[in-house]
Amino acid sequence: MREPVLERLHRAEHAKLAPLRHRHFRHAFAGRVVTSAGSWMQITAAGWLVYELTGNAAAVGVLALLNRGPGLLSVYSGMLVDRFDARRVGMVLYGVQIVPAVLLAVIAWDHAAAIWPIYVLVFIAGVGTALNTATLPTLVPQTVPREELAAANALSGIGFSTASLAGPLIGGALVVTVGAGACFLANALSYVALIALMLSLPPAARRARDVGHGLRPALEAAHRGSTLSILLGATAVFALLVGPIQELAPVIASRQDDSAHVLGLMLAALAAGGILGNLLIGFDEAPMATRQRLLGVAGLLVAASMVALAFAETLFLSLLAMFGVGIIWEASFIQLMTWLQADSPSGLSGREVGLFFTINLAGLAFGALAVGFVFDHIGVTEGLLLCAAGMVVWGVRMLLISREAPPGFEPGT
Repeated sequence: MREPVLERLHRAEHAKLAPLRHRHFRHAFAGRVVTSAGSWMQITAAGWLVYELTGNAAAVGVLALLNRGPGLLSVYSGMLVDRFDARRVGMVLYGVQIVPAVLLAVIAWDHAAAIWPIYVLVFIAGVGTALNTATLPTLVPQTVPREELAAANALSGIGFSTASLAGPLIGGALVVTVGAGACFLANALSYVALIALMLSLPPAARRARDVGHGLRPALEAAHRGSTLSILLGATAVFALLVGPIQELAPVIASRQDDSAHVLGLMLAALAAGGILGNLLIGFDEAPMATRQRLLGVAGLLVAASMVALAFAETLFLSLLAMFGVGIIWEASFIQLMTWLQADSPSGLSGREVGLFFTINLAGLAFGALAVGFVFDHIGVTEGLLLCAAGMVVWGVRMLLISREAPPGFEPGT
């Protein structure tokens, strides 16, 4: 006898929430939400300050480069968590990140007119973030059973998107009512809260596997054309072509209104789409050809949302388009991370996580810088259309490759 539809749906929803039964996962989850909200408040305030001081899209692109560019160091984050206790590494590095946040608050409250101190401190904060990228992602698989890993990643993504929604809204409101300094101080306090939560996690086992080979195993796997290369390639494309929408949101928002609260609304719409995207994604394993088709469709859908954003003439339409971009981008990101974790033949290593985030953060940095110059030289609308065209080309390519793959084919296996 077939199981009733309502019972199947109830079981599916229960499975999605199953990781929350584990105390250590709840603490890791709460920590990520708190610090992500603080980080988004800082990003909102810093972007608004730079654009207010310069009125230049390229200057905001440089800020994004300084913030995300250190993501190239994420590979070393993976090596750190393979050698040492990821929990202790995280607590030390999060503690260090309190310093630039506090100094940014001082500069903002002092009404400094120079832009270079903001650049320097954002770069220092970016280095700390890069060296910390692998800590929580490598701790999460240790807090839940393997069969709950996809649900744990989806919940983590929902938590991050919720923080991405609340952070810009609160940040925009604080900039308008209190000043940008309040956002930077709130970010500093979020690191204090995260460290307190990480203290409750058990020490992570030292992961000495392939320590002497550095990044060679992960790089060789990608070079051989394995599943890893496809996932990392997709990560790079989304970061380079879709990521600039997030990083250059102050410029896009200025087409509607120059105030910080409009910037907060746009970033919140992007995050709200991310929440829905995480709720909609599937949790079942699929062959690589199916995944390529899903990525191809995602590329075409996000391109359509980018075109809508390019031609949006009202704030409502802009928010709706940002919401659409957020749905596809966040759902794709979480699926890529889940596939990476599930396909690692000997268990996910810190190096693989580091390589994943290196490509993602470096793509965000250089993509924002390049698209910022494009915005300045040919216009925001034309720049968005150019990025959308790139996503269409890539999406069609993924669909064509998936059709050519023989049944059951898995690259690199």
